[in-house]
Amino acid sequence: LSYGTTLATNLLVQGKTAKVGLFITKGFADTLRIANMGREHLGVDLNCDRFAPPIGRRQIWEVTERIDAGGKVILALDIEEVERGVRYFDELGIQAIAICLLWGFKNPAHERRVRDIIKAMRPRTFVSLSHEVAPILGEYERCVATVVNAMLGPPINADFAGFKEKLKANGMAADPLILQSAGGVTPIERAASFPVSLIGSGPAGGVTAAVSLVLTLGIPNAICADMGGTSFDVCLIQRGTAESRLRTRVLGHTLAVPMVDVYSIGAGGGSIAWLDSGERLKVGPSSSGSVPGPVCYGRGGCEPTVTDANTVLGRLNPRGLVGGDLPLDVDQAKNVIAERFASKLKMSVQDAALGICAIVDSSMANAIRVITVQKGFDPRDFVLVAYGGAGPLHAVSLADELGIPEIIVPFFATVFSAYGAVNSDVVHSTVRNLSVQLTAVEQLAQSFKDMEQEGRKLLESWGQSWSTVFFRRSAEMRYTGQSHEVSVSIPSSFHDAEELRKIFEATYSAHYGAGTTHSSTPVEVITARVDTVANAEQRNFSVAVTDTYTDFLREHRTVTFSSKLRDLHVPIYYGERLCPGMEISGGAVVEYYGTTVIVPPGWAAWVDNQFNLRVKRGSSNG
Repeated sequence: LSYGTTLATNLLVQGKTAKVGLFITKGFADTLRIANMGREHLGVDLNCDRFAPPIGRRQIWEVTERIDAGGKVILALDIEEVERGVRYFDELGIQAIAICLLWGFKNPAHERRVRDIIKAMRPRTFVSLSHEVAPILGEYERCVATVVNAMLGPPINADFAGFKEKLKANGMAADPLILQSAGGVTPIERAASFPVSLIGSGPAGGVTAAVSLVLTLGIPNAICADMGGTSFDVCLIQRGTAESRLRTRVLGHTLAVPMVDVYSIGAGGGSIAWLDSGERLKVGPSSSGSVPGPVCYGRGGCEPTVTDANTVLGRLNPRGLVGGDLPLDVDQAKNVIAERFASKLKMSVQDAALGICAIVDSSMANAIRVITVQKGFDPRDFVLVAYGGAGPLHAVSLADELGIPEIIVPFFATVFSAYGAVNSDVVHSTVRNLSVQLTAVEQLAQSFKDMEQEGRKLLESWGQSWSTVFFRRSAEMRYTGQSHEVSVSIPSSFHDAEELRKIFEATYSAHYGAGTTHSSTPVEVITARVDTVANAEQRNFSVAVTDTYTDFLREHRTVTFSSKLRDLHVPIYYGERLCPGMEISGGAVVEYYGTTVIVPPGWAAWVDNQFNLRVKRGSSNG
């Protein structure tokens, strides 16, 4: 059993985390308040508000100690001061404790000693150590990650304990594996110790599934697009590997935590349409959720949504979603759009519905541009993998706007993220700060070997046997004098610094464009990373078909695809009944149990050998 959860993200957003105390080196108590001068937007904003630190100043206790950048102890740890701090945190009602000492990742002796003192005085307290959570250069990012890990520790552990009890009560003896935000799964005990690694883990399941899918199909470059009821999550796959990052922003703060590089916006089937003060039509980011949901669900929702607009346009089956279990009230959807928009904007209900869809499509297309165009990549060089309940419904509109030539709708589109979680490999990431010149090839090679041995030993300690174990190497590199790094994939063997420099400059050019490299400037390796990957069995995408159908056509329905393609009487197909090799010419609609694919005129679809629906411009060539 693999378990993906949004609990960590929800706890942070809702403020339902543990009360945390922080032990920090004397003189550095304002690290969280000073932060790192990062800004979300360029330009001057005299009215901007700074994000509040994750914990208050009273929850921070300074301790006398000092370790230098080389890991040498230059000032011994004051034990009595630590003990006073523990008693002080007792008085404050602190539930978890974070420890982040200066250069603790170079020499963790003082951090471990503080932990031992805490455990002796408060054995059941959750303790988070910076050299374990984020052993990299960057005092602020390391501190935030350590504190957030402590904030999540108690509630995540309580949830996992209840989850395990329910599994045992239902006859499952084995502990589940937990999906991580960096991709892959890890044993529940380790996830409980490092809950910060679960932030954003839900979308990682879909990305994992997409990587497996495109590798199976022999497609190197793809854009993952997951549209559900509330959010739209996108990620780039290049050369069969999902983009990742070592830092991410959560509630305005930068955390040094590796994760799949998923970019999210508030755009989904439940996104609410509204008028601003200038009576301009807007969509999202607020959502109606599943309860009460869109107006057309008939569950008491009163705010018009993207799903209501698609219902008015005939794109969704009025007899019901999810196999007919959720009938749609077309008249209610028309009435709310007419009342809120059509009358005020002096347009027809159909035009208002088209406007709602156009706005949400534009927002999602811009999200894809963030992960492609802004990084120097042309979306026309990628295929679009569309999944989630609403992703396939809007996929062609996105491809049209961005010039994407092909769309893949997985057979398991509605449960694609869950499918990815079940089919995830066990992954353990080892990160080590180096901060050396690229010319230190022997030191770099030895560091990779040491981390691989560490990863293998850890997997062996989990007591499971694996059919294969392999390693993925990467490094954060930059030109000397720069303050930002580029993540570079490192081969399992390399000969000299010149070979690594070519790999770095190829990656750098891909990110920043041709002509941006500096051949005479030295290159630094700031951080090395090894992903130890293990899987118990070989898995691939396959669909077991037990029934053979001859009636693929469900009905004909009037559908509006765009402002130029209105009220067309088109065939509606059963998606689950389509067989490999079948072709469908647009306009048409393909309905699956949990999602719908629209194929406008000028597009065509075909079913491949894995039962995925492939949608292309022009005639199909399956």
